Amino acid sequence: MRKIALTFSALFLFWSLGGQIVDQEDAPGPLDEEPGEGWIIGGSFSLGASQVSLNNWMAGGESSIAGNAVMNFAAEYRIRNVIWTSTVDIGYGIQRRGAEDIRKTDDRVHILTKHGRRISENLYYSQLLDFRTQMTPGYDYPDDQTVISNFLSPGYLVGAIGFDYRPIPNLALFAGPATGKLTMVMDQQLANQGAFGVEPGENYRFEFGGYIRADYRINLREDILLQAKLDLFSNYLQDPLIPDVNFEGLLIMSITRFISASVGIHLIYDQDMIDVIQYKQLLTLGLSYNF
Repeated sequence: MRKIALTFSALFLFWSLGGQIVDQEDAPGPLDEEPGEGWIIGGSFSLGASQVSLNNWMAGGESSIAGNAVMNFAAEYRIRNVIWTSTVDIGYGIQRRGAEDIRKTDDRVHILTKHGRRISENLYYSQLLDFRTQMTPGYDYPDDQTVISNFLSPGYLVGAIGFDYRPIPNLALFAGPATGKLTMVMDQQLANQGAFGVEPGENYRFEFGGYIRADYRINLREDILLQAKLDLFSNYLQDPLIPDVNFEGLLIMSITRFISASVGIHLIYDQDMIDVIQYKQLLTLGLSYNF
């Protein structure tokens, strides 16, 4: 645990030293072509629901009710040679079919902050912190008694130092050759089982390796947005040629100002969690609000 604390303290120190926002008079080099200095803040909230009620329905089927909510928030600060971006993504969904108890279909919390200082036209020296977890217990359905995940079980914290390459406005590529990854399992029952790669009885697992992240976002039309995110982490000390993979793709179509449809996919591969590809697909139609 002491080694983990010291390593992340060092990463945080480098992040802080490289991430100090400077006054315009002290910022090196001209940046006249940089768009819009200052803060850019935005986000969206969407809420979708569906309900089916059947009584003596000869065609068959089950009554059901389902709902999901998604909140995205993004903030970007630019001042001459400095760019700092932060995002918060939170999603939660539930479903009930027939006489079954309510089950969740989505549960995620993702917070990312990245700071960069420009060293050439499209290249930045950058530091990144990435945190992921969930909010409520997960069960091995149809077994609704056995908990297989929980808040901070797992929780992932990634701290990386590297370079951010932005060849075009809607694409960012980050490479962090010095990256620490901390896996947390705070549910002691799961920790005792050695879940998510921790040693049985331990609550933390620390890995050191390389990290690559790609962010792409484009408006295919005025009312259609496509965004994709890819994360790759390779542990230098164990199976470096078998990286952890996290891919998210989302297509959002605005039908009216307050109604939208979206389809998203989420792929995960982490052999410490389960040695198969995890796949989730979510289709939503409902109310939305952008700000």
